[in-house]
Amino acid sequence: MIWREGQALLYAPIEKVHMKHTCTIIILIAIVLGCSDSQLEYNDWFEMNLKNKPAMVKEVSIFSLTDMHSSEHREFFFNKSLQEFTVINAYHFDSLGWITSKYYQSFTDLDSIGRWSKTDMRRVPNGLDFISLDSDSFPPSKTKYFYKNGFLMKEVYDFPTLRGETVYIRNSKERVIEKRSNNSGVDSQIEVIEKYILNKNNDISSITEIKNLHHTPDFKKIIKNETRYQYLYDENENWIIRLEYTNDTLNRITEREIKYK
Repeated sequence: MIWREGQALLYAPIEKVHMKHTCTIIILIAIVLGCSDSQLEYNDWFEMNLKNKPAMVKEVSIFSLTDMHSSEHREFFFNKSLQEFTVINAYHFDSLGWITSKYYQSFTDLDSIGRWSKTDMRRVPNGLDFISLDSDSFPPSKTKYFYKNGFLMKEVYDFPTLRGETVYIRNSKERVIEKRSNNSGVDSQIEVIEKYILNKNNDISSITEIKNLHHTPDFKKIIKNETRYQYLYDENENWIIRLEYTNDTLNRITEREIKYK
């Protein structure tokens, strides 16, 4: 193609303008992405995928003890007539998104409701680790390791009769997509791998769990479970009802009460 001198002079500035606008757009995109990444902050709100800074979350979970999968639960309670098992957890948060106290209660359809057990959380100066104060248990030794961006990577713990570690693998949004646990007791070893698939709200939609049991040199067992979740959300995009299906059987229903600041 033959260009006239006038055309060359006309188009050259336009090309420079286009290049300038393109560079500006690229810089703006980089700034926006950088800001969105910097807004990710590690705390208990983030790990529990809670939005809008709730002050308290109470969860009531009801387990079915009548299906085939839960026969091991009935053996644990030494009573084949059990039909239902209920667990209540409550969490209180400070203004920075850390749990300050936890409450726990469990009972079955054959029990009368007992009192709550409480655990206070005292933060060490770095704000990430904590000391659990629980008079009913021995004080464990727990060490946490974090990535450079401040998100939890690994926990190593040492109880009087149990030692082990848990490694957390995260995606680009710092959400946990895989958890690997290795626990060693006096005469046993348990290795558990959990792989998570998240929904568009960053809640777990399914878990694949592979558990390797080594109780004695002659006893080895591998258990694989598939768990799926369905949710009902509130106006803050926090789930308030969760249905849990284990190996395609509805095994747990959890309802949440959330109080916001």
